[in-house]
Amino acid sequence: MTEQSDIFQDSCNKYADEAKAVFFLGNIVKGKQFKYAIAEKYFSHRFIRQILLSLAYHATPQQIRNKMHEKSFEKAPLNIEQNSGIRIPSQVDAGSLHVVYKIAGEDGKHYALSVCKAMFRDTSSALAHAKQQKREQEYYKCMFKEVPELILDESYFVYEKPDKNTSVMFTRDFIQGPIRDIFFIKKNEIEKMLDANPFLDQQLKSFVDVAIKNRLSIEHNQLDILGMNNLSIAGPVGEEKLVFIDPHERGNKTPKMELKIHNRISYLQQIVSERTPQG
Repeated sequence: MTEQSDIFQDSCNKYADEAKAVFFLGNIVKGKQFKYAIAEKYFSHRFIRQILLSLAYHATPQQIRNKMHEKSFEKAPLNIEQNSGIRIPSQVDAGSLHVVYKIAGEDGKHYALSVCKAMFRDTSSALAHAKQQKREQEYYKCMFKEVPELILDESYFVYEKPDKNTSVMFTRDFIQGPIRDIFFIKKNEIEKMLDANPFLDQQLKSFVDVAIKNRLSIEHNQLDILGMNNLSIAGPVGEEKLVFIDPHERGNKTPKMELKIHNRISYLQQIVSERTPQG
């Protein structure tokens, strides 16, 4: 009976965390995420719950939503400028672990602010998560050091939110868009980009070389090249760069996802090999 109670409580906590991410961080399902889920044939119970919560979010008056968003950033350890009359940053994206915003730094530059959606129950668990994410980021930055500008430096902040829960924020330089998932760009379009952009061409060759050399490790640890826009081509026409936005390992590792990572590496290898003169 106790075990069933624990399972029920854990389920309630997860649902509450997802609801907070939607209403306090604006982590709603948007059109591109829905299209991505259709293309990937991936509709998990969690994603369906997020869709239902998103519908409830849209039915909530804007004034109430604004107050909840402001509350979420009330104790943020960064200077948050006003955006449309309320003190919240401008949201630019959302992934499986974070909601991403654009903020202005004191140096005049813009930065990406990733706010962790998980609601940690204490500071030690939040700090452990932040350190693990940092270790992975540094490990893969070192692994792909031959690929210039692929992985950006990242800093983190652990702080207490107004609801007394602890949260984590990550900051990095803001990546200029458009940002397009490399696996959702048509192959002939990628080839045209590579023809017109030697820097991008060399980046992709170097990325594939490193991925092949470390293939067993990447696939076994399930480096997440599956998440939407994680591995992308970003920037204006003629100035595109290959960027790895979230160089982290998947939390929910499965043989199916490992095979998918394998196939995606093979796809990129095919693009590069077809461009390499034979003999």
